[in-house]
Amino acid sequence: MLTFVADARVLDYAPPPLPLSATAANTRSAFAAGLSCYLIWGFVAIYFRHLNDRGVDAMHLLAYRITWSTAFIAILLTVLRQWPEVAACLSSGKSILALMGSTIAIAANWWIYIYSVETRQLSYASLGYFMNPLVNVLIGVLLLGERLRKLQVAAVILAALGVCYQTYAIGKLPWISLGLAFSFGFYGLLRKTMRAGPLAGLMVETALLAPLTLAFIGWNIQQGTAPKIDESTHLLVALSGIITATPLLLFAYAARRLKLTTIGFLQYFSPTIQLLIAVLYFGEAFDRSRQVTFAFIWLAVLLFLADQVLAARRSLPVAQPADMET
Repeated sequence: MLTFVADARVLDYAPPPLPLSATAANTRSAFAAGLSCYLIWGFVAIYFRHLNDRGVDAMHLLAYRITWSTAFIAILLTVLRQWPEVAACLSSGKSILALMGSTIAIAANWWIYIYSVETRQLSYASLGYFMNPLVNVLIGVLLLGERLRKLQVAAVILAALGVCYQTYAIGKLPWISLGLAFSFGFYGLLRKTMRAGPLAGLMVETALLAPLTLAFIGWNIQQGTAPKIDESTHLLVALSGIITATPLLLFAYAARRLKLTTIGFLQYFSPTIQLLIAVLYFGEAFDRSRQVTFAFIWLAVLLFLADQVLAARRSLPVAQPADMET
């Protein structure tokens, strides 16, 4: 099955584990890094909402995010001396095609998320990220020929029932939820086909998009349709590069040192925070239809996590009598 690293947010980088002599301090710092990563991804909606309130619409915010991310990641790659990884990403036609596909997927994912914040539909974004691990499993079955275990079958059925109920309740597909879940699922599938660290891969993806975003920004400035924002807002927009790259670094550090099951549990912090922000801070409605839908998805998530815990326990080696303490 797609691993928990794939079910999390970076999806393309699973460096070799540290030696068994890794200290408890390393584990604690890794847990702190992983938790910080998911907290950033959870609370970033407030940042996007603040920029929306300052007059930066979703399309321009996406363009600025891509442009500033390209610049900031280029600086990081220079400092960390990882440009050879970027060259490796471009060493084969297969990798280039996969990166072009992942570029489209991540751009769609970013835009849908920012749009959900702008249009006060963050709760649907939260729903999408709760669904994402289940969608990853479904993609593995449909495209990779993987087999579902019994609890996974039940989890996928419950998630499907939740989507069907929401579609019936609102009279249309919850496209924000499905768009986020499937765009990130296909992004992970494409990125798993290449050996690329999170920064190197993201550098190529943002660099492929940067000419388009710069042209978009320039055209809007020339036409007089660019957002009228002050210097402080420009500074906040520039921070989008740091906000994009920092959690990737934290995740890469955590993923190398934590068990995959731990990463799997941590990944649900982000959509939980998003839902709380949507309802308690943004004032979005959490009516009966959404309550029922989330109940289906949460039950599906519980079954999914239970399956992963059971699978992890089954994979543990059985201690022989000679190995046991007396």
